[in-house]
Amino acid sequence: MKKFIALFMSLVCVVCALGCGSDSKESSDISAISDPSGKSASFAGTLVKAVYPDQAALPLEDDFVKENGEFDFDAYEKAYQAYNLQNEARQNALAGYNGELDGFFSRSILQFLCDGSEGEHVFSPVNIYLALALLAEVTDHNSRAQILDLVGADSIEDLRTQAAGIWTALYQDNVAVKCLLGNSIWLRDDTEYNKDTLEKLASYYYASSFSGKMGDEAFSQALRDWINEQTGDLLKDSAKDLSFTPDTVCALASTLYFKGKWSDEFDKGATAENVFHGEEGDENRPFMKSSELGTYWKGSNYSAVKKSFESSDCNMWFFLPDEDVSVDEMLNDREMQSFLLSADKYSFEGSKDLTINLSVPKFDVSCDLDLKDGLIQMGVSDVFDYNVSDFSPLTQAVDKLFVSSAKHSARVMIDEEGCEAAAFTVMMVDATGMITTDEIDFVLDRPFFFAVTGAGELPLFAGIIK
Repeated sequence: MKKFIALFMSLVCVVCALGCGSDSKESSDISAISDPSGKSASFAGTLVKAVYPDQAALPLEDDFVKENGEFDFDAYEKAYQAYNLQNEARQNALAGYNGELDGFFSRSILQFLCDGSEGEHVFSPVNIYLALALLAEVTDHNSRAQILDLVGADSIEDLRTQAAGIWTALYQDNVAVKCLLGNSIWLRDDTEYNKDTLEKLASYYYASSFSGKMGDEAFSQALRDWINEQTGDLLKDSAKDLSFTPDTVCALASTLYFKGKWSDEFDKGATAENVFHGEEGDENRPFMKSSELGTYWKGSNYSAVKKSFESSDCNMWFFLPDEDVSVDEMLNDREMQSFLLSADKYSFEGSKDLTINLSVPKFDVSCDLDLKDGLIQMGVSDVFDYNVSDFSPLTQAVDKLFVSSAKHSARVMIDEEGCEAAAFTVMMVDATGMITTDEIDFVLDRPFFFAVTGAGELPLFAGIIK
């Protein structure tokens, strides 16, 4: 069961990157107080606050009925034109360079889904990508170059273009579908930071900057509250362990929240128990069932169908390996990877339009990942080693900064009505040999002890001054 479900959830996050969206980020205003949810932030230490562009809402007919009962056709048509223009911008957002992202998505899927470990596997490639983009902005030289190489960007400017395209293609906030992104950076309040870098994070990635006392529970709770608000409280159990330490200099946080209604909902009355033949044995599960016209794809060692979400170009894809093929083998197949990441799946051979009798188990599954080892295996290593890492674009006030932890959490649920999913990535950046601005008077005006130590702190001399 775990591998089958894990594929579903990885696909939700990947497919969202190929089909949902927003307006351009060029209109970001770093001086205003606003956030993705539309709620005002309550953090006293807000340094830079990014403002999201206006969204053209999906027009609902009931909203255009006048007080006299007449329907306002002109206003409705104008609203629908604005909505369609926004959809066209989403569809065109990745044109010309989306293939550059395929390498990262393919590698990350294999790295974090096919690692051989037991238990459920789910993650968001897009969420990790955007967290890495933030990390690239606050690093330089080889630390940055390793990240750019992993995400397929030739330069930091190319990365910004990629991220803008993803944001535009992804961000959507309507009645039928929500695909919401959030970014932020959390800074130690007694350290001087490069404001130009903070403004770039706000302008290019809609990342707000917050300042507070590291190690203080109230500041840690503010981070947890922000993540829970951005992810619809779906990951509260995973977020509860997030905490700053006195050694933390900054933290980069990225979130993704998705909620969509099926264009054709499953009939709840048709849901029935059935046997799922999992790797660890058979188990009874509630299976949802539908029968509708659609397209069926047959690949070299798999078959695939999709279920669409209402009033959007978002879909959920279901891939079933052939009976003699494991999910890992299927995911490692280049043809399957190419099909998965293609924006034009109808160009592939092996498709048939027919009535699809879909039967899929309901699920609610989540997973916590430590990204450090996986990122190192994919070539991003310098940021984890304070001897070689370069965080100079962020600050020159503290030496030997390094990523001390990289945590990723994801959760996906599907039922008869639709799908709800969320993910977050938090990277903590710590320092060795912290410089503190706290003061203490240490006056040796009464008897005291002293020691002279050598290698390994062995005491060479010790004494008391009376």
